[in-house]
Amino acid sequence: MTIHDFKKENIIDLRTSIKYQRFHFNGSRNIDYINLLSNPSEYLKRNEEYLLVCDKGIQSMDVSNILKKRGYHTYSLEGGIEKIIKK
Repeated sequence: MTIHDFKKENIIDLRTSIKYQRFHFNGSRNIDYINLLSNPSEYLKRNEEYLLVCDKGIQSMDVSNILKKRGYHTYSLEGGIEKIIKK
């Protein structure tokens, strides 16, 4: 799957608000990973797919794996935002 396969509002940026303000995908949401993991039902619906993004794709992969075990359909952007910016 690519970033274009997701609704804009279903792209969740786990980076700090400062990094988010510098660069983010239009329509994405900036949600701290601790808040997302603490109360995923506040941010996610079990019947929708979400793309999680971070700097290098490591944190988003970890968070995605945890949420998948909880029944959510989440994916991680391979290589993260840094890979996109370097292109």
